[in-house]
Amino acid sequence: MADPEAAPAFRRRMSSVLDVPAVALSAVRLVWTASRGRALLILGVQVVASLSLVAQVLLIDAVLAAVLGVAGTGSSAGAAVLPIVALAGLTVVTSVATTVGDLQERILGELVAREVWREVLEVSEEVDLASYEDPAFYDQAERVHVGAAQRTQLVVQGLVLLVGDALGVLGAAAAVLWLAPSLLPLLLLSGVPIFLTSRLAGRREFDFAVQQSAPNRARGYLQSVLTQRATASEVRAFSVSPALRRNWETNYGVFLGDLRRHVGKRIRLALAGNVAAAILVAVALFTAVMLVEHGELDVASAGAALVAVRLLGNRVGGATLGLSTIFEAALFLRDLKQFLGRRPARIPVGSRSPAPDGFDRLEASGVSFTYPGATRPALTDVSLEIRAGEVVALVGENGSGKSTLAKLLANLYRPDDGRICWDGVDAQDLDPADVRRRTSVLFQDFIRYQLTARANISLGRGDDEADERAVREAAVKADADRFLSGLPAGYDTFLSKEYQGGTDLSLGQWQRVALARALVRDAPFIILDEPSASLDARAEHDLFDRMRALASGRTVLLISHRFSTVRSADRIYVLSHGRVVEQGDHAGLMERRGVYAELFQLQASSYLTEDRVQRS
Repeated sequence: MADPEAAPAFRRRMSSVLDVPAVALSAVRLVWTASRGRALLILGVQVVASLSLVAQVLLIDAVLAAVLGVAGTGSSAGAAVLPIVALAGLTVVTSVATTVGDLQERILGELVAREVWREVLEVSEEVDLASYEDPAFYDQAERVHVGAAQRTQLVVQGLVLLVGDALGVLGAAAAVLWLAPSLLPLLLLSGVPIFLTSRLAGRREFDFAVQQSAPNRARGYLQSVLTQRATASEVRAFSVSPALRRNWETNYGVFLGDLRRHVGKRIRLALAGNVAAAILVAVALFTAVMLVEHGELDVASAGAALVAVRLLGNRVGGATLGLSTIFEAALFLRDLKQFLGRRPARIPVGSRSPAPDGFDRLEASGVSFTYPGATRPALTDVSLEIRAGEVVALVGENGSGKSTLAKLLANLYRPDDGRICWDGVDAQDLDPADVRRRTSVLFQDFIRYQLTARANISLGRGDDEADERAVREAAVKADADRFLSGLPAGYDTFLSKEYQGGTDLSLGQWQRVALARALVRDAPFIILDEPSASLDARAEHDLFDRMRALASGRTVLLISHRFSTVRSADRIYVLSHGRVVEQGDHAGLMERRGVYAELFQLQASSYLTEDRVQRS
């Protein structure tokens, strides 16, 4: 019975073969884009090296003829001086040129890696945010992040090897053809076994990388938890290091076992290919000896031919290695190409309307959304309205869909069903980047950038760096100026103890910095997701008491699980299991005695109970 996996495996092998011309062409484009000057320099070095190869063989022939003349006929040794000096000079030139080429190749490899990373970073930035909910995306991103630079450098090396050694093969072949043409077919065939086994090894290397993607991510995560400052306190407080270490050791042990088996297979393949190649070279050398025995080749020419045979064998091996390197890289670069293919289609300039500077009404109608891989929707048939200048609150228990709805309103996700409209215009018909520029967000899981205090706030403007005045005004509004001004270098202090002269902030101080970052953005719509989660009671009261003044007339969507903080909102939407179950102002919702009133009274009763306990 036929192996059911044989056909797909054959198709994969054929695909890798057919990919090589495309990969080589794309690699050439990358190299040319990265540094055409260095590419031409390296190519020139390879041409010099290949021409010098022919000259070296011919000079060796001349030296051997002079030496044999001295030994056989007693002629003057002076005849050997010129070819020896020329050979020595040529050796110096070739060695220097090769060194220059190798060093320039190193720079070129890094320049090409930078070009690839530029594209990878652009795709990572532009890809739909929902992709970050997909494990398959993370596995592919892991392979690309680990292999993108390395494999593109391998392609550069492979191309250099292939071009250089192909030219060397031509030069050495010309020398062998001049001295002993019957040896040429055997020498050229010696590269075939190495090529075949290298290509098979490349396929196995890629399969191994795919197999290890998820385990490598898991091991990397454990390493970061065990070594990072942000996690060090809890790891020690709960004494979880031994348990995490065991998990890490188990993961690493499985990986090493898989790696040993993988390496064993590659060693056996390399041994088989090199043994077969060596046999063919040995046959060629024995043939040269037989030609001398039968008088078809003189001793000097035979000596030069043997040198040419060895050089040709090396060059054939190098060319096949270069080609097999490109084969191996082709599999990884095809993966890279698929990753880059995740980039959303470029929106033609002018094809979508710019977002307005402000709006009278922002409306969600029948919005539903399900995260990739999820078994139930995060939001179902949600509708709400936000008018200009209002403070609108979203409340509900954890997992009710508040943050998801906020991200949809910020145009970070696209609804599966329904519409989100700015003054009646569907946000999908507006320039998405423009919509995001009109929106400022303080996320509950805000980023603590290991940059200066100034940069942490200024990043709220994106590419448009905020000036000193705007940064300080935002910091004052967020009540962050009083502690930022007192830092060792003021706003120019690095907010990380991992850098010399840097410092760290408390979580509440970090939240104020993140709030300043949201306020410095010149956006008519501000989303604040749990903006007081890390603040103390007095600071929280002050923040919500000044909410309208902080917003400076802009529209605010406020998300909070603390019902006491949203009482002054113009309108409150209550979410439960991804649906809007109630809406209204605080007084109206309390009179209704529904979900909002129940949750509000539960929170209030806990405070009252604590107060009674403390008084008693």
